[in-house]
Amino acid sequence: TNEILVQMGEEVPVISPFEAGRNLGNLALRYDFTLYEYFQTDIKGHKQLWEEAIGLVERLDSFVAGFLSVIEQEDVAWILTSDHGNVEDFSVKGHTTNPVPALCWSKRSVDWPEWASLEDVTPGILKLLDGQ
Repeated sequence: TNEILVQMGEEVPVISPFEAGRNLGNLALRYDFTLYEYFQTDIKGHKQLWEEAIGLVERLDSFVAGFLSVIEQEDVAWILTSDHGNVEDFSVKGHTTNPVPALCWSKRSVDWPEWASLEDVTPGILKLLDGQ
């Protein structure tokens, strides 16, 4: 949305989460692989800011909706996951040991790899990109 950049003094336009998701969707259509990192929920989780975390999850929901509005009819496979938990349990100030889901979608049939841990994700993505 550029809000953090504006807070840092940059002169850039602020856009809605939905529009930011659409921008990511349009970028993803131009490349074989696109990685998007969203760290703001991690920050709110560590600071145990429950109300702000709820707002961020709602904004993330709008962002994903914008992304899907662009790619839903395209031949795109996408993965939504995290490197750890922390925003789901505010009784823990650090990272939780809860399992983290990897949600995988595609319009066409994809032989998704089985992942037992975070270390399996990168090799699994590389296999998908290789077509194996």
